[in-house]
Amino acid sequence: MKKLLQMRFGGLVIFYIIFLTIAQLTRVALLLRTPGQFDYHIHKIVPAFLCGFLYDFATASQASIPLVLLLLILPQRWFASRWHRWAACAGFFLLTYVLLFGAVAEWFFWDEFASRFNFIAVDYLIYTTEVIGNIRE
Repeated sequence: MKKLLQMRFGGLVIFYIIFLTIAQLTRVALLLRTPGQFDYHIHKIVPAFLCGFLYDFATASQASIPLVLLLLILPQRWFASRWHRWAACAGFFLLTYVLLFGAVAEWFFWDEFASRFNFIAVDYLIYTTEVIGNIRE
């Protein structure tokens, strides 16, 4: 891990590892949470996990664009400074916190809607009055 942090793009690798690990663990936890509602055959689980991994990888790639731009623009001497190490640690703490918060939110969202986050269900939670008004129209 220390070698990764000494490389210029090592933080990006750690970002992907954290992001994809939390996303896969969330997927496993939600799968285990539905014991009578899912057919646990390997030919159904593997494609679902592979598809989910590809979506997670695409999401991580999109979310990492600011970090990649920052790594490309800043000179090498900035990465050797002490304040950069503190900023990197704070950034990874914040990233981990946000990802775990999202995983916990999905856990409780699953209780209500029996699905992962989706646009329509989140709209029902946030814009209840507007959604009901649109249905009435």
